[in-house]
Amino acid sequence: MAKPVVRKPKKKQNPLKVAKIETVDYKDTALLRKFISDRGKIRARR
Repeated sequence: MAKPVVRKPKKKQNPLKVAKIETVDYKDTALLRKFISDRGKIRARR
């Protein structure tokens, strides 16, 4: 009996590279809001 094919899950792409952003400015709140929770904590990678 043949073994079932095991597929590797795709890795998440870096959202900054996708948006072609070279540098991250701490004053750019619109960009950083995606990575910070409503309480101001850095979100987990997942």
